[in-house]
Amino acid sequence: MQPYDPADRSETSRIAELSRPTLGSEEVILDAPMSFTGVTKRTLRFSRHYQRVHWWSNALAVIGLTVWLTLAYVLILCWYVIFGLLLVPYRLIRRSQRRDEQRRRQHAELLASTRSTR
Repeated sequence: MQPYDPADRSETSRIAELSRPTLGSEEVILDAPMSFTGVTKRTLRFSRHYQRVHWWSNALAVIGLTVWLTLAYVLILCWYVIFGLLLVPYRLIRRSQRRDEQRRRQHAELLASTRSTR
């Protein structure tokens, strides 16, 4: 018996894994909107909803997202310099609220899946 190697998976299983339906709790972004990771994740989630068919629309999307992220990063950096230390307690409280919301959604999905299997 050989050890499991993820590179040995077939192409169809990889495509099926990428196209599987996601649960609502998996879409929750816990990072703050005014953080570098938060704005990046939200921008990438936004860009995933649009399928571009032409090469020029892909190039335009990459340029637009790059400009948007650059402006957002500059704004966030200024925000941190001006208000950074004052907002640390608020950001911790909000993160815990978002985490609680994610746990509530996961619990509701678990209850819904157990009800549907009966």
